[in-house]
Amino acid sequence: MEISIILIIVIVASSVGTMTGFGTYTIMVPMLLMHYPVPQTLFFVGIIHFFGNVWKLLLFRKGLQWRLILSFGVPGIVATFLGASLVFNIPKAMFSGTMVSFLVLYVIYLFVKSSFQVKPSLIFGVCGVSLAIAGWS
Repeated sequence: MEISIILIIVIVASSVGTMTGFGTYTIMVPMLLMHYPVPQTLFFVGIIHFFGNVWKLLLFRKGLQWRLILSFGVPGIVATFLGASLVFNIPKAMFSGTMVSFLVLYVIYLFVKSSFQVKPSLIFGVCGVSLAIAGWS
């Protein structure tokens, strides 16, 4: 039964993410948090993102921009450790409530202002990936 729930959530979130350009994480986290604790939820989402990113690297390998990859990768590794430590150092109810609230507001904002874009730059890349990987986006 649990596998069925995860499979349905992954299919729905991935379909929405593919059609809109965002949403896999944004949809999966609140839905999985209804059924699983925070560490398991983040683990499931991490697995889905890992395989999705490997697929994208293979599919788009000719268009890779190494400077951009490094500007996301290095701060991403640091932010991963910081975000993972938050899961164990902040009360679960506070962490879950903050994350779910932020993600719901983020989705509403993006639906209302669908033209929102940030111009690509090194500083926005470092800040964006650090916040995203730390678990706040």
